[in-house]
Amino acid sequence: ELSLMAKGLIGGLITLSWAVVLLLLCFYVLAIFAATSFSNGTGNPSIDSDGIFATVPEALFTAFRCFTDDCNAADGRPITLLLRKVYGWPFILSY
Repeated sequence: ELSLMAKGLIGGLITLSWAVVLLLLCFYVLAIFAATSFSNGTGNPSIDSDGIFATVPEALFTAFRCFTDDCNAADGRPITLLLRKVYGWPFILSY
């Protein structure tokens, strides 16, 4: 019985590790897209001055923050609303 429990634990850890890898891959692709789309300047000083999309690591950290419920700029305003003002409904629909 102990060997079955160990096999089940190992199988579950393998599945969990693949889920984490796929989640990180999604974050990375999203960060690359955000860095290439928003790094040239959005026209919004709250986003541009913070540099939250300036590089891929910054965009990766911003994407992680947005998925964990802290999607605010340094001044406390929500990044999604700031980007909606710049890019309009296409951004909101893709978000």
